[in-house]
Amino acid sequence: MKDFAKRINSKKSLKKNKSVNQRFITKKTYKNPFSLKTGLTLVIISAIGAFALINNMNTDVKKMVGLDITSNIEFSYPVGLTEDWIYTEDLDRSNEECNYILQIETYGRKIYAQEELTNILKLGLQPYIDNYFSSKEPGKAYFRLMSGPYENKSAVNNAREILIKSGRSPLIRQRCSKN
Repeated sequence: MKDFAKRINSKKSLKKNKSVNQRFITKKTYKNPFSLKTGLTLVIISAIGAFALINNMNTDVKKMVGLDITSNIEFSYPVGLTEDWIYTEDLDRSNEECNYILQIETYGRKIYAQEELTNILKLGLQPYIDNYFSSKEPGKAYFRLMSGPYENKSAVNNAREILIKSGRSPLIRQRCSKN
């Protein structure tokens, strides 16, 4: 049987590889981009510049020393603080009457507040709309949907739970008035 595949002669392949490797070898020698004279000139100029900078930047640290300043501040603590007492602010609320109110939502347009008012009425609460003006935008009116007043914390929490179960997040507010 005759083999039709081309056989590679080992001598020819060595010649091919040798000729390929010889193509990339250059006979040029490396030439330095700077001459010796240019290099020495650059080194001398750099040394003179560094010497000039060091002499001009020489500072006297004694000129930067701060002044001694004494303060006349005295801290005086009540005797109880040295004995680890805790002071609390005494709020006398015996002559105040406090009620709790729920703020359900705030709207920029009255029609939206009125729509939500009808939904809150269906839950069995007594809502109302309170108008107020923002301190950031004095000319802009806002409409707060409120519910209350409630006599005690338990009543306001019960109403708040009803609103939370319906998907709202009301805020509890407290109003106190002096008798």
